[in-house]
Amino acid sequence: MIVQDAIYASAEIDEPVLIDLINAPTVTRLRDVSQRGYPAFVNSAMPVHYSRYEHSVGCMLLLRRLGAGLEEQIAGLLHDVSHTAFSHVIDWAIGDPTKEDYQDRILRQYINASELPGILASHGYDSSKISEMEEADHFGLLERAAPQLCADRIDYTLRDMHYSMHRRTKPFLQHLTVYNGHIAFDSYDMALGFARAYASCQRRIWASPDNVVRYYLIAQMIKKAIEKGAITSADFHCTETEFIKKLRGSGAELQGLAEAAFGSLNYRISRSGISIAKKFRHIDPEYVQEGRMMRVSEANPAYIRKLRAQGLKEAKGLCVEIGGE
Repeated sequence: MIVQDAIYASAEIDEPVLIDLINAPTVTRLRDVSQRGYPAFVNSAMPVHYSRYEHSVGCMLLLRRLGAGLEEQIAGLLHDVSHTAFSHVIDWAIGDPTKEDYQDRILRQYINASELPGILASHGYDSSKISEMEEADHFGLLERAAPQLCADRIDYTLRDMHYSMHRRTKPFLQHLTVYNGHIAFDSYDMALGFARAYASCQRRIWASPDNVVRYYLIAQMIKKAIEKGAITSADFHCTETEFIKKLRGSGAELQGLAEAAFGSLNYRISRSGISIAKKFRHIDPEYVQEGRMMRVSEANPAYIRKLRAQGLKEAKGLCVEIGGE
């Protein structure tokens, strides 16, 4: 099986377990679940989006490049299967928008209720170990607590650099290494460059005013749909196309909310209005120098001071007036 990827180019997958999982319905559903949290048709200043499927396969490919074992590659492929339609927006509707961890909390339950345990068992793998990836340390290349580097964090950053910022990603890939079980860069300059790129993604994309307001509006629409019974928890894991079809067929009020959520944004930043905040994403990359692992903040205290200031600013939230609110 040949996989073509925007970041890692062409890769041959010949392990039967990976081929079966890539083609499993639970995984292919992610083709119609947007990574950004809303579909590509939404009127946005950054119209290029990519799917959770692309990111999931990308994590697997990055782990292969880094020499991870097959079990960790499987975990990389499956780490996001529990994402709902609209991805992290669901946390704004029923969870905690400052944590955005709904999909992590339900991952084990979701995998166990799917066809994935049967596929894994048929190839000699224990699904319980795979589904506990968020709680254990046995997949240290795939997942690490912030501000450390991990394959998940690196892949989605490279994709937003490529799609939304039109920046080259190959130099960063060429300078990644694994040292004592940790992903690191082989030089301070590359680690600092990636840290700055990540911070830029946070400011310009993930926590930009447009993105924060868009999340808020879509979440309000979902809340109202749940309140009216147009959407239930059973619908969370349909595709976004199916989800939107349900919303638009559920009466004038929800259609109006859908138009506001998916149409041109109408808001202004002010001292009054509503205060909304999104999860603060940050990294402090490690790099290897003279056989020793160091963090960017050790060599550059100004970087961590700036990062802390940005975190405090984002924690206060964005105060906006939206449309007629």
